[in-house]
Amino acid sequence: MNQVIVLLAWLTLIFSPAFAQDAPKPQPAPGLSNQQPAVPRPATPAPQTQPTATAAPSAPAPSASPASPEKQDKVVIPAAAERHFHEAIAFERDGNPENAIDEYKDALKEYPDYFQAHFYLGRLYLDRHGYAQAITELKAAVQLRPEDSDAHDLLGLALKRNHDVRGGLAEYQEAVRLNPRSSSAQSNLAGALYLLRDYPGAIQHYREALALLAKLKQTDQVRSDVASTHMNLASALDDAGKTDEAIAEYKEAIQLQPKNAEPHYNLAILYQRRKDTTSAVAELHKAAKLAPDWPTPHILLARLLKDSDPKAAFDECVVADGLTEDAKLHDLCGELQKKIQ
Repeated sequence: MNQVIVLLAWLTLIFSPAFAQDAPKPQPAPGLSNQQPAVPRPATPAPQTQPTATAAPSAPAPSASPASPEKQDKVVIPAAAERHFHEAIAFERDGNPENAIDEYKDALKEYPDYFQAHFYLGRLYLDRHGYAQAITELKAAVQLRPEDSDAHDLLGLALKRNHDVRGGLAEYQEAVRLNPRSSSAQSNLAGALYLLRDYPGAIQHYREALALLAKLKQTDQVRSDVASTHMNLASALDDAGKTDEAIAEYKEAIQLQPKNAEPHYNLAILYQRRKDTTSAVAELHKAAKLAPDWPTPHILLARLLKDSDPKAAFDECVVADGLTEDAKLHDLCGELQKKIQ
C-alpha cells in the first residue's frame, strides 16, 4: 500500500517546474534591453544572444521515476520516516512548501538514506531557488542511487542554475548515458551545450529530444514542450549560421502555439537581419497583439518604421513608452514627434 501511495505522489509531482527544461531564450532585438514578454513561458535561463523558449517549458516526465516501486531498494523504510514523507507530499499538494520541507527533513532524520526524501526535498529547494541546498540534497540522492537518470538530470539543473554550467553538463551527460530515451535529459543537455557554444552538439540533442517527444501521447503539456524545443533548436541553428532552418523551426513552434508571442518576435528578428522589413513588421504586429503588455515589439516596430512611416512609428513608440521607463525611448518618441509635426 505504501508503495502505491509513493507512486501516486510521484505522478502528482513529476510535472513540477523542477523538471523545466533549461533552454535558451529568444534573441532580444539589436540595441534593446533584455525585456521579457508578459506572457506565460516555458523555461528559463539564457545565454547572451538567445531567443526565448520560455521558462524552461516543463520537461516531459522522465521515463522511469526515482520514486517508483520497481526502483526502490529492497530495504524496509521505518514507518516514522514514511509518515513524515507522506505528510510532506500532502503539504505540497496543499501549497504549503515550508511545512513540506520540514516534513522531508524529519523523514531524513528518521532514515538518512531515504532516496525519495532527498530527491523531493532537492526538487522543492530548486523550485524555491535554494540552489546550494538543492545541490546538497540531490548529490545525496545520486550517491544513494547512482544509476538513477532522473536524479542526475535534476542535479544537473540545480548546478546549472547555480552558475556551474560544466558541472551541470556532466550530470546531464550521465543522465543521457543512463537513459537515452529521456527527452528531459536530452533537452537539458542540449541547453548546457548551447551555453558552452557547442551549437552542433546542442542541435543534435534538441533533435533527439524532439524525436522522443513525438513518441509520447500528445497532451497539451507535451505539445507545449515540443513547441519550446523547436524554439530552442531554432536559437541554436541561428547561432550556428543556419538561418533558413531556424526560421522553419520558429514556424513549427507557431503552428503548435499560435497564441505565443515569442516565436513571432524571434522570427521578426531573423527577418530584420535579412533586410526583409515587410515580414519583420508583420511578425512584430502579431507579437504585439498577442502580448499587449510587452513593450519590446512596439519598440522595434518604432525603429523599423522610423523612416518609412514616422506616424505609425510614433504611435508604436507612445504605446511602448506607456509600458516601460527608458530614457532612450523618450528620445526616440521626441524625434518621431518632430518628424510628423
